[in-house]
Amino acid sequence: MAKKPEANSEQFSLDIFQLKPQILKKPVQAVHMGVIDGSMTRTQRLMWNAMLKNAHDGTSRDGMYSIRRSELMDMIDYTSPNRKHFKDTLMQMQKIAVQWDVLSQDGNEMWASCILLPTVAMDKEHVYYSYSPQIKPMLFDPKIFARIDLRIQRQLRLDCATALFEWCVRYRSVKKTVVMPWTEWRWAIYGSIDATSTLNQYKYFKKDKLLPAIREINLRSDITIELIEVKDGRRVADLQFIVQEKPIFLVTDENRKKSEEWDSRLEAWGIKERNASRYWPSIRIMSWRPITNIQSSA
Repeated sequence: MAKKPEANSEQFSLDIFQLKPQILKKPVQAVHMGVIDGSMTRTQRLMWNAMLKNAHDGTSRDGMYSIRRSELMDMIDYTSPNRKHFKDTLMQMQKIAVQWDVLSQDGNEMWASCILLPTVAMDKEHVYYSYSPQIKPMLFDPKIFARIDLRIQRQLRLDCATALFEWCVRYRSVKKTVVMPWTEWRWAIYGSIDATSTLNQYKYFKKDKLLPAIREINLRSDITIELIEVKDGRRVADLQFIVQEKPIFLVTDENRKKSEEWDSRLEAWGIKERNASRYWPSIRIMSWRPITNIQSSA
């Protein structure tokens, strides 16, 4: 049975257009990963994505990448003055073990698990980090990847919403996700649980984790998703999501070309990407299709 998106799903703030898109080409093996023991927080997911984008855009030295701490904080919308929490979040990522490519969509039959960051360090100005050599080729030369806009993902506040968003964005072009047992969806967007957890029952997982994540994605992202429950008798067995891009975020081929031309001009003028956002508001109407046919689903 399909569940309709929330009636107020088009209230997503237009302020997002004040910022230039921050696109991460995240390999599907990394999108389709499951935490082996425990869970991954919103801050950790945003931080890992931001650091991967920084690595894509820069170069390494002896296998180590670096990013200014202030820049990383901006990229994950970290505004707390608690620097110890920031440091602890980085350190905890060294304890998170994940299974890569739980759907085996890269065609590789090999099973693999790895920690997120083998090495991490921080001084007064920079954060330094590395990746495992075994997964580095996948991270930097992916055959299949999801285009994740980090400026949109960081609008999400719930741990499960940031994870489910990645999975659904991965299927943006085909309009629907894979069908999986609901327990596997729970693992994908929440993590592993123990035998005493109430989340072992679908009704609690749906009420406490799944529906709040869907509501937030529909309200605060560039897509809307609908939940489809596949039943075995009266019991919910599998889940699938229908993915639709909001009309305001659709990009025509003509406007995409204009946007790319503008990026080239900024580069020719010596304006780096991190500074380009101040020029972006004046061209956002040129780069994006305006609202013309949004209707309330109420």
